[in-house]
Formats: sequence, structure tokens, C-alpha cells
Amino acid sequence: MARLGLTLELMMYPYQLDQVIDVARSILDLQILVNHCASPIDRDEEGMQRWRDAVKRLGREPNIRLKVSNAAGYDPEPTYDSVRDVVLHCIESFGPERSILATDWPVAGLKTGFDEIYGWLLRTTADFSPSEQRALFHDNAAKLYRIET
Repeated sequence: MARLGLTLELMMYPYQLDQVIDVARSILDLQILVNHCASPIDRDEEGMQRWRDAVKRLGREPNIRLKVSNAAGYDPEPTYDSVRDVVLHCIESFGPERSILATDWPVAGLKTGFDEIYGWLLRTTADFSPSEQRALFHDNAAKLYRIET
């Protein structure tokens, strides 16, 4: 994949962290995109801390990027505050230059409406600079997926 300039796009759970980091470190030329905020599936405090730690560790690997998608999907009753906390932690761990914001629509419709989740993403990033917002919502994805704009 690395020789062909392809990206490994994967979904992982926090307990799979070591395997994903092993792949990233063993193939430094391979770009890896982790989907769905690295899956904050365990919503108790211990589980969320395990997820926060995993996201921070992933963010230290220069060839890993994070798709900040399905931010409401793992929360039994998502709210703006719970989604904001997940989204901000992801962006803080990867920076705006290695994060891609996405709704995960239509699957996100199981928990929220499109306007609601998109509005939460806009509201969460309202204080980011215009160039950071453009990178998060457009430029990073366009570059990764080779979309000419």
C-alpha cells in the first residue's frame, strides 16, 4: 500500500491500540487513517480515560491521521457537550492538520439528525481560525482522498 501511495483506512477500538501503532511504526511510509474517533465505546470514566489515552498515543505517530466521525454514535444519549468533548480531544491530540471532521451520515442518523451533528461540529470549531476550519472540514480530506477542488 505504501509503495502505491495508498492509505490504510481502518476502524479500531482502544484495546487494539498497540497493534495499530505496531503497523504505523513498522511501515513508516504508510499513511494510516483511523475512523470514528478511534471508537470511544466504553462510556464509563475508566473506559473514556482508556480511550483518551489511546487517542493521545495515536496522535504521537506522524503517519496516523484521525477521522473525527461518528462522534455521537457511541454515546447512548449524545448531547452537544458529550460530542464536543470527544471532538476536541481528537483535534487536540492530532492537531487540525491531521484531523478530518465528518458526520458519518447516514449511520449517524441512528443517534442524531444531520443538521444536529453538523451543527455541533460547526459550533465546536467556531473559535478555530478560518484556515483550521477549512483544513478540518475540507482540505485534509481533499488531500488524503486526492479530490481536486
